[in-house]
Parts: sequence; C-alpha cells; structure tokens
Amino acid sequence: MKVALPLRTIVLVTEMGTTDPPYSLDSFLKTQNHIVRALTPKGVSFHDITFVPVSGTENMFDVSPHMPWMTTSFMESLQDAIGEFLFTQFLLMMTMR
Repeated sequence: MKVALPLRTIVLVTEMGTTDPPYSLDSFLKTQNHIVRALTPKGVSFHDITFVPVSGTENMFDVSPHMPWMTTSFMESLQDAIGEFLFTQFLLMMTMR
C-alpha cells in the first residue's frame, strides 16, 4: 500500500541531547535509517523527507553549536519546504497568537 505524503515532509528527530554521546551524529543517522526502512516499502521516497535533529530548543530556530554536523535549523528547513511566502504567513500567524 502506497502512503500519500505531502510534497515535502519534515521529520524532527527529538531528544538529541539524551543520546550517548549527547548530540550524536551516529544516533541521528540510525534513527533516520530506521524511519526510511519503515517507509520505503510503503512507497515513500527518502528524497521526499527532510530530517532535522532537535533537542528542546536546540536547532529549532538557529543551528545548534552542539550539532555542528547539521547545517540547517528546523525553521530553515520549514522555510525551504513551504516557500518564502507561506513561511512569512506562518510566522505572522504564530506572532498573533
């Protein structure tokens, strides 16, 4: 059975500060591979998913110094996924809450 995902899906890999060692690239890649292996038989392409490691607010708004191996934050990934116009609308909506 093929799973229908939006054109671009962002997966947040959370609790990166609790890995051994903390903020481990190896742990992130293992989690990423586990998710890809689970979704591939369902017809989801790895290229349709952006994986972003986070821990609390680490790497949510700015690239975390604890994860130098990650070059984009969640907000940057979101902006890339939905485009500049929709991202601006999203930020405006969030500030109005």
